[in-house]
Amino acid sequence: MGHFARCWLRWLAVLLLCALCDACTVLPWPGKKVVAQTAAPAPTIKVVVRGVGERVAGNIRVHLSVASRACSTPAAYLTALATRAADESQDALRAYGYYHGLVRTRVIRAGACPRVVIDVVPGQRVVVEAVQLRIAGAARDDPGFM
Repeated sequence: MGHFARCWLRWLAVLLLCALCDACTVLPWPGKKVVAQTAAPAPTIKVVVRGVGERVAGNIRVHLSVASRACSTPAAYLTALATRAADESQDALRAYGYYHGLVRTRVIRAGACPRVVIDVVPGQRVVVEAVQLRIAGAARDDPGFM
């Protein structure tokens, strides 16, 4: 018996064994119900953003490292994440033109899961009214830069 035939028989034996033992979950056998068993996701820390509209608040939330952390996050690490959230919030505010905002974060440990409250005073929005761009050097005569 050649190598190809031996390999073919081995695969056939494995498939037959899987079918008989009902141990193979890779192949969909007729009448077999495959139930995906996944662990329920751990509850995450709630983040409350106050002082700005929902659009800016949503941008702040997606920038935060603390937003995806589990309620079981150790207190010292949670405090460090809340401190970092102030800088992350400033970055999110800049995307909307708020370069001089004030951000204060605090952790509230009430109930089973702590909350991080972010109070924002966005300040005056920076609006660019005009841009003047001057190209110097060898590229100034290049038609691609005109």
